[in-house]
Amino acid sequence: WLWGVWSKAHLVLLAERVSERIPPTDAEATMRLKRSLSQALDDGQMPSFSSSGARSGYAVSRLGSRVIKVADVLRAPDPPWVRESAMAAFKKGSVLSIGGGPGFD
Repeated sequence: WLWGVWSKAHLVLLAERVSERIPPTDAEATMRLKRSLSQALDDGQMPSFSSSGARSGYAVSRLGSRVIKVADVLRAPDPPWVRESAMAAFKKGSVLSIGGGPGFD
């Protein structure tokens, strides 16, 4: 329970900080991108990520679900190789992505 409250509060702060460092979001373009991503599940066509406002909006809207998965992996004791691999990647400065659309991330 406490982990959930703490992590949600920090996710709000993280989203604010990320938003300050990326191009401004474009709500309409973000909705078009999200619809295109949903359609991609049916037709397999990769949508256009050309709009920086759409990319920013999508990134911020999905940040919580992606970050919490990484946090859960880092807290999970089993299997031990998952946590060890994730920590090794972080120490090297690598990016860890968990989730994503139909193979597009």
